[in-house]
Amino acid sequence: MKYLFKNGVLVSSAGCFQADLLIQGEKIAQIGQELSVKDAQEIDVSGKYIFHGFIDAHTHFDLDAGDFHTVDDFATGTKAALAGGTTAILDFTTQEKGETLKNALENWHGLAEGKACCDYGFHMCIIDWNPAVKAELRDMIRLGVTSYKLYMAYDNLMVIDREILEILESVEAENGIVGVHCENQKIIQGVTAKLQKEEKTAPACIPRAVGRRRKPSIVCLCWPSWQQPR
Repeated sequence: MKYLFKNGVLVSSAGCFQADLLIQGEKIAQIGQELSVKDAQEIDVSGKYIFHGFIDAHTHFDLDAGDFHTVDDFATGTKAALAGGTTAILDFTTQEKGETLKNALENWHGLAEGKACCDYGFHMCIIDWNPAVKAELRDMIRLGVTSYKLYMAYDNLMVIDREILEILESVEAENGIVGVHCENQKIIQGVTAKLQKEEKTAPACIPRAVGRRRKPSIVCLCWPSWQQPR
């Protein structure tokens, strides 16, 4: 199917300019002035902007986080994405305890296939780190996964500091990248219990529960050993 968008303002890295845009299949076939294509469906977009689809690189569809389950699955989540101009998402495949990375990836493909309304890819959340999982990292690259996420919070998702270091070193060796959900689980639980005891449970108290205060009593200045303070 061909679609010819007429009289729109195209937004590109070179700037904004008025032109017609021909889409054939899922690809841009032609850009030009006063285009005419016999077998294309013409759509008048006068006064409207046409831009590349956005990429949302951080979504959690159909995720069981232990205390809660995310509301959106791949059907509702990607419909909402398209409504906002996002045409590709990267979701976080989440490994279960005792599960291989390959199994986790297969499970997430199963959640997305037949439901997703836009393009999608996956990061990999490593929950259960062991030698067998380490050996899978190279296979993950072949299967299209080059980025990973580690949790320092949520009892059923978090990894310990020693494992974080090992994963960072192992992923670096495969030229991958790692993102870390950085929170101190025990401190948050302690502060939350204190706020609940004081009946400070309004939404405005949430920043205090995660350790954000207006005037911190302690300030830590850290720098690498090879970089001396001036």
